[in-house]
Amino acid sequence: MPTEATPDRHTELAANRTVLAAERTKETAVRTTVAAQRTEASADRRTELAANRTVLAAERTYAAWVRTGLMSLAAGVGAKKTLGGVLPEWAVVLTGSVLVAFAAFCFAAAVWREVASQ
Repeated sequence: MPTEATPDRHTELAANRTVLAAERTKETAVRTTVAAQRTEASADRRTELAANRTVLAAERTYAAWVRTGLMSLAAGVGAKKTLGGVLPEWAVVLTGSVLVAFAAFCFAAAVWREVASQ
């Protein structure tokens, strides 16, 4: 015949379960605090990395504008030598002038974007 639990036994079991639940709650609170600190540190790190990527992207864009401007300037200066016997003189001067003007635009755009990104 199974033994029946007495009211005192029920109270004791309930008290033990409450103590165990309280201990688990404390452990969970500690784990949650640690996880929150890790998450905050991770978010700060991600923000820092995103800022670094933005700076690097701005530098690459600046370098691209300068590179394009230098190539255009070199082509504009070398237009007379390259196109001298192929096109009429006015076309050579016009082509060289357009390329040099485009180079000036590229340099101005590079400086403008660099100043605007800071």
